[in-house]
Amino acid sequence: IELLVRQHPESVSHIPSLTRDEIKALMYRCDCVVCPSRDDPMPTFVTEAAMFGKPAIVSEHTGTASLIRQGENGFVYRPNSPDALARLLKEAIRHPEKLERMAPACRALYEKHFTQEAFRTAVRDILKTL
Repeated sequence: IELLVRQHPESVSHIPSLTRDEIKALMYRCDCVVCPSRDDPMPTFVTEAAMFGKPAIVSEHTGTASLIRQGENGFVYRPNSPDALARLLKEAIRHPEKLERMAPACRALYEKHFTQEAFRTAVRDILKTL
């Protein structure tokens, strides 16, 4: 990531900590988010990105990976390969218009899985099976 920041300072940055308002402002400005975690059951910032219609590039070892439809609402790289991640990052940098076209599908992912209504429905369905 640090190498990409140095090579592409106009389009890549690394920000270690943000307030809630800063997160919202950043989400409006970004093209996508990247979660290269090796073990993260549910990265909340990826969920927030979907809420704002932003696609994510995630490793196969995130909980969100199972919800992403490759090239439709984000990207999953496998195996947990830095080279695979680098290829997706280069593609995102070269073609931000592709990411922008994913916005409706990203928002739909959020609405299907992460809204209060989605959680209510899921809990209701589980309780019906008891």
